[in-house]
Amino acid sequence: MEQLNFNGNENAHRIVFVSDLPRNTAYLDLTEYYEKNVGPCQICVKRPLFKNFYYAFLMFESIEHAKKAAEEFRFPRIKDGKMSRVLPYNLHAVKGEPGGKDV
Repeated sequence: MEQLNFNGNENAHRIVFVSDLPRNTAYLDLTEYYEKNVGPCQICVKRPLFKNFYYAFLMFESIEHAKKAAEEFRFPRIKDGKMSRVLPYNLHAVKGEPGGKDV
């Protein structure tokens, strides 16, 4: 698998943003859930110190897998029955540009 690359638009459609992950969510929890339910992916978990929740970026091998994750698994319960949110990765929203609305 290739390196997780957020620079450029070529990978943006294969990436989803997962927010509101409970603090006890491990990398392996995400791997098990998404590879079992959606398909192979690379995961980058962010753990801000002073936040109650973590977030992650997932890059799938295909656009179809990313679309499935964002549509069919929009509110997954990955750990301890607590609901998270999955959104399509939107480069415009990250940069604060016009057109950066939720899809």
